[in-house]
Amino acid sequence: MLLVDDTGARHDGQSGYCTVIGNDIFTVFASTASKSRINFLTLLQGKRRSHVLNPVALSYMKQVEMADKWVTTLSAYGETHFLDKAAWEAFLDDHKLFAKEQRRKATEAVLKAGLLNNGFPEAMIIHSDGARQFDTVFAHSLCWFHASRPLAKLIPANKQERAARDWMEKQFWCLYDDVEAYCQAPTAGRKAQIEQDFDSWVTTQVNYTDLRSILGQLHRAREELLLVLEYPWLPLHNNLSERQIRECVKRRKISGGTRSSLGKSCRDTFASLKKTCKLHGVSFSRYLKDRISGTGLIPQLSDMIRQKSAQLMGSPAYGF
Repeated sequence: MLLVDDTGARHDGQSGYCTVIGNDIFTVFASTASKSRINFLTLLQGKRRSHVLNPVALSYMKQVEMADKWVTTLSAYGETHFLDKAAWEAFLDDHKLFAKEQRRKATEAVLKAGLLNNGFPEAMIIHSDGARQFDTVFAHSLCWFHASRPLAKLIPANKQERAARDWMEKQFWCLYDDVEAYCQAPTAGRKAQIEQDFDSWVTTQVNYTDLRSILGQLHRAREELLLVLEYPWLPLHNNLSERQIRECVKRRKISGGTRSSLGKSCRDTFASLKKTCKLHGVSFSRYLKDRISGTGLIPQLSDMIRQKSAQLMGSPAYGF
């Protein structure tokens, strides 16, 4: 599972974004000019950037309803690996695939195939606040607190609308309590009951247009909100990633941003090291001193991550 979030981050006088990707054992920060789905898939690839056109990519193109014309054209190439982004872009240009939307879908497809080709687990679950750039080709889990915010922001025009809003919001949190209790002791019966209660709640007929619209949005997010019923170890909120990225928000408000590429790289790298050290109970200052002096008394963070990951893989709480 990966928890993700992003925030604004200025660089060289231009607005950009800082994305945090992590979980209980590591945290990585990456500042970029975009926060698109293509950007997120590229960040997941890390330094092993890969664009692969294969059946996995073609399957994704069909899933996102890419034009049949282009799916047929690209399927004629079987499995093709591109050296880099420039080679992929040149390939699209050669085939005169210039339509922005079609080009985006094709690029997302080859990035997904490249991820899987590099060993990224297809069963990975992305947990976020609901931002659409994180709703990628992998299973997506939603934060219940963010899902509730549109209800809390409603401004009723009269007593009837206020009563409807308050009742629906109260039922939402009752559902949340039921899901939280289920995660502590999951059973098939309780799962079925929660699904039934959610469906009954979200389809309640209310004489309040704005409230009906929000219920429709929550109905469409049903699968993502209730994914926790399949994997009870999933969090119900996005608190960890929000806590991790809060420091970036404070730094942006105080310093404004970075100027040089080296400064941006340092900001992301040291923030990643600091937060990962904290997750493993390691003093960041001592870790830096150990590395600078070459003492080597503190294990490599990569070794700590692998060790903790191996422990979690054998834990029933994580469904393995």
